[in-house]
Amino acid sequence: EEAAAKAAAEAEAEERQIRVLYREVIRLDSAAQAARIRKAVANRAALASLAKKEAERAVAAAEEKKKAAAAEAERKEAEAAQAARRKEAEAAEVARRKEGEAKAAEAREQKLARFTTPAEKAATEKAAKGAEEAREEVQLAARAK
Repeated sequence: EEAAAKAAAEAEAEERQIRVLYREVIRLDSAAQAARIRKAVANRAALASLAKKEAERAVAAAEEKKKAAAAEAERKEAEAAQAARRKEAEAAEVARRKEGEAKAAEAREQKLARFTTPAEKAATEKAAKGAEEAREEVQLAARAK
């Protein structure tokens, strides 16, 4: 009986030791799984950080392109405004010159009219009237521009 009790006690002790070893295996397996999970999480965090940095770079590049486009638009707008002012000044100068020419022609005609016959005077008046109409057309054209 002693031998049987001893054998049963040894078997029970061995069984306990086996259960302890299984628990240790399960604990170690859980620790290994936890380590794998931590590694995967760290990898994902690193990837997310890289993606975030790349997104930040893309946003910065887009902002730079936007600033460059805005500067280009401002430059073109300034050039267009300057060209418009230049054309306006040229048109005004042409209008002033034509008006001056018309006035000079009218003055010549009036001077000439003083020393002419009534028929010549009528022709001169007709020419002066034509010059005045031309001057008015020039002024209208200058205002339209």
